[in-house]
Amino acid sequence: MFHAIKSYRNIVNTIFFISVIVAISYPVTTTLVIFPFFNNLIIQKTKDDSIKVATHLGNAVFSGKKISKININTEEIEKVSIDFGIEKIKIFNHNGIVHHSTDSNDIGKKNNHTYFYDKVCKGEVFTKVVQKDNQTLEGRLVQSDVVETYIPYMRNGNFIGAFEIYYDISKNQNLIHNITAKTSLLIILASSFLLIVYYLLHNITKRALSQRDQSEEALRQHRDNLDELVRQRTKELEEARDEWESSFNSISDIITLQDKNMRIFKANVAAYNFFKLPSEELIGKYCYQLFRGSLQPCFGCPGIKTLQDGCNHSDIIRHECLGTPGRR
Repeated sequence: MFHAIKSYRNIVNTIFFISVIVAISYPVTTTLVIFPFFNNLIIQKTKDDSIKVATHLGNAVFSGKKISKININTEEIEKVSIDFGIEKIKIFNHNGIVHHSTDSNDIGKKNNHTYFYDKVCKGEVFTKVVQKDNQTLEGRLVQSDVVETYIPYMRNGNFIGAFEIYYDISKNQNLIHNITAKTSLLIILASSFLLIVYYLLHNITKRALSQRDQSEEALRQHRDNLDELVRQRTKELEEARDEWESSFNSISDIITLQDKNMRIFKANVAAYNFFKLPSEELIGKYCYQLFRGSLQPCFGCPGIKTLQDGCNHSDIIRHECLGTPGRR
């Protein structure tokens, strides 16, 4: 039972440690690993989509190498914006001047920022995530989380122009937040359930251990009482034996005790003194062999009659070798 309780207690402790580890590690993992991972996926996906849109529109918008040959298909741009869920599109010529924008106020403005000339004009895609209520690279305050991506349009290694595309990623981020929140709630509920199970099992184990301790204490007391009782009984038996031995050996007449085969297994001091035999020679002899020197039991032996019917029998038998009649 002790091993069963010990194993049970190990299971309870394991449940507790799992609950604690899950409850502590999941929020940390969500904050430092899971959410950043999915957020980066959204940003990368948005960047890839922006490149696809720019490639699609670039083939239709840009022709030749000169600015004068830029063809703006407004309907196509609006259709693409709607189809891809784009928040805003701007088209720059090779000098960084806006030739088209879904916000007409931007047309004619020039992008003089360093990133445009050091990166975009050299054929590098430039992306920035702008959080809600913050300004974009162009200085516009946004009301939602957006990914601002600049995609250069190159032809034969020459920079012809660029697209600036804004994707609203609020819905995707909210979706991740909702999934993460629901998952966190499930984890919290699961951890709470495990902690409740731990609490119940801990109490059960505690009671079981308490009962075991009480049982062991009761058993110990019972064992101690039993040991004391055995000591007392042994002492009484030893005293009774000593008293019996003393009385048995104090009798001056010869007394022998025989088993069912009439072999002597005990004799008093008077017997040893009379026959002048040591214990190893006297014990084990047949009574008729010792008293009569015969190989057969005495005729009418009362001892044999007692063994046969279980009643008391007595008789007077003369043993010539003893010199006097003896009562058996």
